[in-house]
Order: sequence, then C-alpha cells, then structure tokens
Amino acid sequence: MQVSTEEQLAALLLGTMTVLTLLIAWRSRALRTAFPEAPKVDWRAGRGWRHPLGCVVSWVIAIPLVALVPFLALVPCATFFILATQKFGRSGAPDRRIAGILLLCSGVWLAYWGYETQLRQWMETVKGPIRADFMITAPLLYYVSAVGLALDPRPRAGR
Repeated sequence: MQVSTEEQLAALLLGTMTVLTLLIAWRSRALRTAFPEAPKVDWRAGRGWRHPLGCVVSWVIAIPLVALVPFLALVPCATFFILATQKFGRSGAPDRRIAGILLLCSGVWLAYWGYETQLRQWMETVKGPIRADFMITAPLLYYVSAVGLALDPRPRAGR
C-alpha cells in the first residue's frame, strides 16, 4: 500500500500541530513560573462553568464547522497573530513571552488549516472516509485556543 503525498503532508502537519501544542504547554508553564503576576493573564481559564461550555461549543460546533470549511481555521490563526503583534509592540519580558505563545497558537491553527485542506483532497479520492482524527485534533485546538484566549491582550491600568 503506497502512501500518497496528501497523506504524508497531512501526517507532517498533524505532527507539527502536536509539537507546537507541546511547546505552548511548556512556554505557558515557564511564563507562569517566571511571572506569577503576568499582566492580565487569567490562570484559572480552564476552571469553572466556562470550561465545559467551551468543550461543547468547540467539539460540537466549531471544530466540525472548520472541518467542513477549512479556510475558517484562518480566522483564529489571524486573531492570535494580531494579538501577538500587539504584545510585541509593548515593552517588558512578560509581554514578549506572551507574544511568543500567541504566535505558537497562530501556528497551530495555520497547521490545522493545511491539515484540513490536505484531508479534504484525500477524502475526494476514497469511498466513505472515516475521520477518527477529531479525537486528536479537537482537544489540541481547544487547549491551544483556551491558552491563547487566557492571555488577555489588553494592557494593565496604569501602564
């Protein structure tokens, strides 16, 4: 059984998403350790009633919608990129580290866009494709988005 170029590229992009997500987790932990009071960072982002709601909205509505229309993945990609550029414009080590994490979040969504585009081409060549990859991609994208949104881009009062 020969693996097509689309399948190879999709596997490479999925691996890229995974590595970038691990980098986000590592850099977020380092940020929290180095700057426990980083500017406007809500470290409780994964707790409370918003977490289950975010899981449901992400896994039931957002990720499947992006899978149907892959270019919609460019919206969170561009959003995180814009937030990162705003952070790079500010002075201070926490802002630069937050900007780096936001760029990684943007990179994950960009890799997901490429991944979905490749899978869409692959799905046209097979009968009845089964997409079990959501068990991997949906938690990755939810985690990346929750971390990126927890890094609030608004400046602190008095700055």
